[in-house]
Amino acid sequence: MKLLVQSPDIDPNSEDNDGLTPLMYAAKWGREDLVRRFLEHNGVNPNLPDNNDRTPLSHAASAGHGSVVELLLGRGDVDPNSLDCNGRPPLSYAAAGGHEVVVKLLVESPDIDPNSSDSDGLTPLMYAAEWGREDLVRRFLEHNGVNPNLPDNNDRTPLSHAASAGHEGVVELLLGHGDVNPNSLDCNGRPPLSYAAAGGHEVVVKLLVESPDIDPNSSDSDGLTPLSYAAKWGREDLVRRFLEHSHVNPDLPDNNGRTPLSYAASGGHEGVVELLLRRGDVDPDSSDSNGRTPLSYAVISEDEGVVKLFLEREDISPDLLDSEGRTPLSHAISRGCEGVVELLLGRGDINPNSLDRVGRPLLSHAAAGGYGGVVRLLMENPNIDPNISDRDGLTPLCMLPSGGERI
Repeated sequence: MKLLVQSPDIDPNSEDNDGLTPLMYAAKWGREDLVRRFLEHNGVNPNLPDNNDRTPLSHAASAGHGSVVELLLGRGDVDPNSLDCNGRPPLSYAAAGGHEVVVKLLVESPDIDPNSSDSDGLTPLMYAAEWGREDLVRRFLEHNGVNPNLPDNNDRTPLSHAASAGHEGVVELLLGHGDVNPNSLDCNGRPPLSYAAAGGHEVVVKLLVESPDIDPNSSDSDGLTPLSYAAKWGREDLVRRFLEHSHVNPDLPDNNGRTPLSYAASGGHEGVVELLLRRGDVDPDSSDSNGRTPLSYAVISEDEGVVKLFLEREDISPDLLDSEGRTPLSHAISRGCEGVVELLLGRGDINPNSLDRVGRPLLSHAAAGGYGGVVRLLMENPNIDPNISDRDGLTPLCMLPSGGERI
């Protein structure tokens, strides 16, 4: 090796088809002895990039070879901020790989740019936060030049990435820094709290909710709040946590007019529905942009347990029409869901003779669908009119042929 390097005709910067030089190979594989030998050669270019614009320092940092990184930085003419074809500096590779010694060496370099972002806008701190590396996050936050609120190309901050991944220790470190914004919004208007709620990260939610500057009602571009996400995914523990916060609005609708209760009912999350219904400031009859109430969504989901929770309330209006002119009973009948139909008719204040927007009675729908059990339940109702006709004068009896032999 020594003879080759000292040969007067040798080209120490010769590249292979991938643009890799001998120094790069040595740096990549952590061969400190060879790297030292190459660096002693006057003709070696320690900043020469390969076909992906990665330098020897980039390769060494990515592999976590601290001694090689130290040798390269000790040269004085090695650029610690060199960017590859994806805009990633050596520090980002070291952070993503969790190489604490290498990060320390690079961060302490006088010329380092700790906020250098790649083509996705990700900074070294973001990589450390995303992968839950508390040791590295702590190291970055100790650097005076680090901006902990710097967003990536999707406007997500280190806190957003950490909250989304459920890295409790990192979230705690970032919030403890003092100048980290807990309400930062990404390009979809989603705050870290919504990411934590959607991911079901209870401890992270607790840390964020207890932050004195938190806005627990911050809604994204779809109008969904953190509570809406928790309710939508049936996270009873998180919903309880949100409801304990004095500033949470439990009935805030999204852009489609859907409330947390609506999402919980639609998903069949009985525990969440029960928690929300206990609140005195949640409207059980709130209708969305399609005129559908939480009860309607529970019926459409054919969840008898959730339907029962709604019907047990005296202040519920179980016969409200949606924008299609359909009631919860209408939705239940069209699905042939006998159990739900029986629960609804058991209320006593539901009209079994209501017509849809084309003037068709519920009994006709049941007959046409061949739902014999539903037809029986309707016929047993004392308020039913078996001779009610639609706009074409057709009675339920006329629908029997289309209902098949099941009735």
